[in-house]
Amino acid sequence: DVGQLSTMTEAGSKREINPVAEMENWKSAVTKEQQVAGAFESNWGYLRARPEECKPRAYETRLVKYFSGANATVKEKRLALEGEARGDTPMTPQAEKVTEDPQELNRRMAASMYRTTACEYGSRGSLGLFGA
Repeated sequence: DVGQLSTMTEAGSKREINPVAEMENWKSAVTKEQQVAGAFESNWGYLRARPEECKPRAYETRLVKYFSGANATVKEKRLALEGEARGDTPMTPQAEKVTEDPQELNRRMAASMYRTTACEYGSRGSLGLFGA
């Protein structure tokens, strides 16, 4: 019969599926989902923040470069602003800001550029030990 669907059960026997019963099962599942969604606020609503407690989010768009092997692509990325840039924290007073000397910063960067993690070069033996 064209109106009847059949499937194989675990035992290997055919079980007839009635399309009307399938529709009733679907309606029952949808009704249950709607009931659960309606009861969400009373059961779990206390976990949700009140709208007046939510801070507005600020974003900016920046170009970001992605590397894949020898290829590089540039895409626009939307980034959330944090802290002072977002405007939800008070500005740090100028007297409390730490100013870095650009020359000292460059000196420290140059000194650390070619340093190994162990801070030693040639700490291992020669490859001549292995007959290379």
